[in-house]
Amino acid sequence: MHYKTFVHLNNLESIESDVEKAVRPFYYENYDDSNGAKDGLWAWDWYEVGGRWSIDKTNIPVSEIANETAVNLIADGKFVNLELEPNSWGKGYKKTKDVLHELGITDGYLVVVDFHS
Repeated sequence: MHYKTFVHLNNLESIESDVEKAVRPFYYENYDDSNGAKDGLWAWDWYEVGGRWSIDKTNIPVSEIANETAVNLIADGKFVNLELEPNSWGKGYKKTKDVLHELGITDGYLVVVDFHS
C-alpha cells in the first residue's frame, strides 16, 4: 500500500537526508510502538520524496497550510495518523492545519513523501 505522508522539516537545506532521519524510526526493521505508530501498520519498506503525489505541492510552508491532506504526519519524532477513523481507508482526514496547531508547530515545511508498506 502507498500512503501519502507529510514529514515536517525545519528547513529545506538537506531534504533527502533530513527526511531519511525523520522516517528512519518507522522503517519496518526499526519499528517500535512507542513513537505513535500502532501494530506495525505504518512501518514502511521503502519511500520516495514526492512519489506518486509529485503533481501536488511537495514542499509546503507550514504558514501556508490550508486544506492539504495526507494519511499521516511525522513531526518531532512522532507519527500521527490523520484519518478520522484509523484504518478507515479514505473515509476522511483530520485537518492538517489543526493537527499542526495541536502539536505547537508554527513554522518549517511539510514535505510530501510516498510511504510504501
